[in-house]
Amino acid sequence: MNAKNWILIGVCACTVAAGVVWVWLGSGGRVPGIRRFEANSVQSEGPPRSVSETVTEVADANEGALSERPLAMMVEPITTTSVVDTEGATVATTVDQASKTVNIPTESQKEPNAVAELREAILAGPYGKMGAAQVVDEFISTEGPHLEQLYLLLALRKPEVLPSLMEKLQRGNPSEKRKITKLLRHVRWPEAVPILLDIASSDSEHEVSRVGALYAMGAIGDSSVGPRILSVLGQPGRSATEKRVAIATLARAKYVDAIPTLENYQEHADPLVRIFAARALAELGGRPNVGLVRESLDSRDFVIREAACGALGSMPGAETTSGLAEVARNDPIESVRQEAHLSLLRRNAAGMSESDLIQFVRPLMDSPEEKIRDWALATLSFECGDRGRAALSTSIDKENPNYLKVGFDLLLTRPNVSPRSEGGD
Repeated sequence: MNAKNWILIGVCACTVAAGVVWVWLGSGGRVPGIRRFEANSVQSEGPPRSVSETVTEVADANEGALSERPLAMMVEPITTTSVVDTEGATVATTVDQASKTVNIPTESQKEPNAVAELREAILAGPYGKMGAAQVVDEFISTEGPHLEQLYLLLALRKPEVLPSLMEKLQRGNPSEKRKITKLLRHVRWPEAVPILLDIASSDSEHEVSRVGALYAMGAIGDSSVGPRILSVLGQPGRSATEKRVAIATLARAKYVDAIPTLENYQEHADPLVRIFAARALAELGGRPNVGLVRESLDSRDFVIREAACGALGSMPGAETTSGLAEVARNDPIESVRQEAHLSLLRRNAAGMSESDLIQFVRPLMDSPEEKIRDWALATLSFECGDRGRAALSTSIDKENPNYLKVGFDLLLTRPNVSPRSEGGD
C-alpha cells in the first residue's frame, strides 16, 4: 500500500490526544477522556448546572469526534509485575521492565522513514497544495475523518497559516474560536496567548469560547497568564465549568501565587471544583485536603470518583495508595478503574530522572489500557525532552498498532519541516 493510501485510511482511526482526563491539560498525561468528562459532569452531585454551563460542556463533548476514536488492540499481551508505591505497599500491575529493556536513543538519531513518510503524505495529500488561507477555511468547515489531516497540515505549515488562524481566533464566531482552541491544545503555539487571554477574560465572549481559551492556555503552560486567569476565577457569574478549567490552567501554568485562593475553593459548593482545587494545590506545592478527595472515591457519581482518582495521583500517603488500589481493582466503571491505575503509575514515576522515566514509561505504550498508553505517549512527548521524543520516533514503524498515533503526536508537537505552500491564497 503506498503512503497516500495508508495515510488516508489509517489516519481516520488516529486519536488526537486531548491532553487530560479531567481538563488537567498535560500535567498528568494526555488521556482522551475529556469529552466523556465534560459530557457527564452536567450530571454530577451538587447544585444544578446552569443552562449556559450545560451547553458549554455538551458542546465540547460533541465537537469534532477527535478525542476518543479508539485504536486497534495491541497484538500481543504484555507481561505484568507488581508496582510498589514509595510507602512500600503493592498497589497495581504494569509492564515488566526487565522483559522490556529500552535503549534510549540520542537526539541526533535520524527520524525513521515511517514518520518522514507520514509527513510527506500529509504535505502531498489533497490539502497540501492549497494556499494558507484556503487551508484555514477548510479546517474551519471540515468535520470527520479528514480533520486529523488538517490538524497535521496546519502544524507543518505554521508560519503560513498562523496569521489567518489568529485573525479568526480574534474575530470569528464561537464555533470557529472553539475549533481553533482545540487545535491550540495540541500544537501549543505561544503566539496565541495574548488573544486567548482576552477571550478568557471577556464578559462579552460566549462561554464556549472562554472555556476553549482556558483549555488552550493550560496546554501551552505559560506562567505569565497566571494573574489574569486568577482574576477570571474570581469574576462573578462564571460557571463551575469555567472555574474548574481556570483552576487546572493555573496549575498547569505553575502559578504558585494562586495557592491562597485555591485553598478557599476546596470549600466550593461544586464537588468537582473542590477536587480540582485540591489537585491544583498538590501540583503547586500547597496543602490539599487529601481526606476530602479520598472521601470522593465513595461518591455515587462515577465522574466524581474518576476526578478524585486523578487528583490522588498527585497526593502522598499509604492510605491514598490503598484507596486507589481498591478502586483500580473493584470499581464497576472501567474508566474509573483505569484512572486509578494511571494515578498509581504516576505516583511511582514521580521524582524519576529523565532516563529512568523513559525506561519506565516507554513499555507502557503497549498497555491494554488506553488511558495508560496515552499517558505514556504524553510523558515521552512533553516530559522527557528530546530524548523522549527520540525514543518515541525510533520505536515505531507502519506495522506497529501505535504507529499513526505516535507519528501524529510527533508531527504535531515537533513538525521539523520547512514552510511549504503550493498554490495561491
